[in-house]
Amino acid sequence: MVWLKYTPASVHGVVPVVQPGPGSAPVRCERRINRVLVAVRGLLSYAVSAGEAPRGVLGQIYELADSRDLPTEATGEDGGLFCRLRPVHRLREPVAEVDRAADAELVAMFVACRSARDRLVVLLLGRVGLRRGQAAGLRPPRRHRHPQPPRHTSSSATRRPLRA
Repeated sequence: MVWLKYTPASVHGVVPVVQPGPGSAPVRCERRINRVLVAVRGLLSYAVSAGEAPRGVLGQIYELADSRDLPTEATGEDGGLFCRLRPVHRLREPVAEVDRAADAELVAMFVACRSARDRLVVLLLGRVGLRRGQAAGLRPPRRHRHPQPPRHTSSSATRRPLRA
């Protein structure tokens, strides 16, 4: 993990000769390092499941435990034995404060909107607190839509034949 934090990427295929270390400015943040570690764990887990890597690799990247040490309430209905994996290598990511938009900024964005849909999205994101994916997934409920009148056809092919 020290290598991930302090080794810069190669520039034009040339790797720097002098490698910086602890005490110098990190070139990757904790969040980026954790994402790289997630990808490496996924790659190694797949390699073990495909038989390309020995099973002992999982013990190096995960803390292996089973369900025998859990209380009965946490084991589930089937009560079977299952394995739990917790990553061994993980950096603590700093929690960033979320800066809300000021009222003047929201009003300026609201005025700049060209349609009612855009104004609704600005209000949902800025004041209701929805995330962009949640706002994009909203659909109007079906019960408030106007019902379509039934279609009547005058074709004789669609009529039922009379029984004799």
